[in-house]
Amino acid sequence: MEILVQGAVPPTGALREQWREASLQTAWLHEDDWYHPAVDAVVEALADGTPTLRACERLGLARASSGCGIGETIDDLMCLLGSASASDVGAALRALCSGWADGQVPPPSVDGCTDPETGLRTADYLVARVAELYGSTGDLPADPGTSHALIVVDVSLDRVSPWERMARSASMGRTLVDAFGPSHPMAPLGGGVFVVLVERDGTVLTTLDEVRLLIEQDSADLGVSTIVRRPPRLWIEHLPSTSRAAVHLLQRLAR
Repeated sequence: MEILVQGAVPPTGALREQWREASLQTAWLHEDDWYHPAVDAVVEALADGTPTLRACERLGLARASSGCGIGETIDDLMCLLGSASASDVGAALRALCSGWADGQVPPPSVDGCTDPETGLRTADYLVARVAELYGSTGDLPADPGTSHALIVVDVSLDRVSPWERMARSASMGRTLVDAFGPSHPMAPLGGGVFVVLVERDGTVLTTLDEVRLLIEQDSADLGVSTIVRRPPRLWIEHLPSTSRAAVHLLQRLAR
């Protein structure tokens, strides 16, 4: 199914500039590398009312080849679709992700601790952060189980294709950053399971409800509701008394 547009679409040049400005303000990290000829192909198809999916696929390929992560790629295209008041965008996202998967190259990383699909930290990084709570010898006077906990988010579904997994991962990465902030320790554990390290206080249960609603909203906005468990499962895991047991807990949660 092609993209549906409500109302008149601005001329090609105006639409491209609206897209660029919206993306630079909300999604794109570096102004100098936003433009690519594949951008024009998508804009022209949308403005002319011609098939857009092949153009979206080429855009995904171009973004991946330049080292752009899937999350930034999706957010960028959503800026165009928003500028054009488009609906039924799931097929466009699928084409974009398919192209991105074909052109994927290992993204540059300063510390090697960033997951390319979600933009979150890796599971190994989260394990290290949890272990730090127990100190180098595991004998801190304070019990991390009383000061911290893990919020587990499960949006898994059976029979999810590679492109759908990437789209879901990108959506969840954005949602969790919006919910907890970019510096909060959180990571994907695979199979649609994500874990966030939080401090224990009286707002944790309220946070679960807020994140659940945000997942539903973001999934609908990105057209990935059909590949996200509904309602998503969220629960609190208490940290055990030792660092070794905490690592085993994270391994058990991983898929």
